[in-house]
Amino acid sequence: MATGAAACLGGAAAIVLLPMAAGLRWAAAATWLAYSLLELARLVRAYRMVAWLAVAADRRVVLTLRDGDLVAARLMPGSLILRRLAWLRLKPDGGREYGELLCGNSRKNKDWRRLQVIRRHVGAAN
Repeated sequence: MATGAAACLGGAAAIVLLPMAAGLRWAAAATWLAYSLLELARLVRAYRMVAWLAVAADRRVVLTLRDGDLVAARLMPGSLILRRLAWLRLKPDGGREYGELLCGNSRKNKDWRRLQVIRRHVGAAN
């Protein structure tokens, strides 16, 4: 969230420094800030709702919400899984796509290793 806020502010600063009319720069910067803050708010809501997730080999995902409800989702293209870090693009059924940042260690956690294997096989299909 901190990097998202920094990118929001950095983008607004870059827009203000563009060689354009001052009114246009400020309007563009305000639009950028509003859009960025709405996206950050959406991510915060998504992060607060999901307690844990399970990924299947066919890109299906089951999200377990904090209240215990289950929501089906799909693993979307643009997901990246590294040795200790993963950025998953998820699209819940009936919801908007969002990103989920996860940390893990394949040497200590078999589920993390399974996630890497699933993504490797699914990645060829994207």
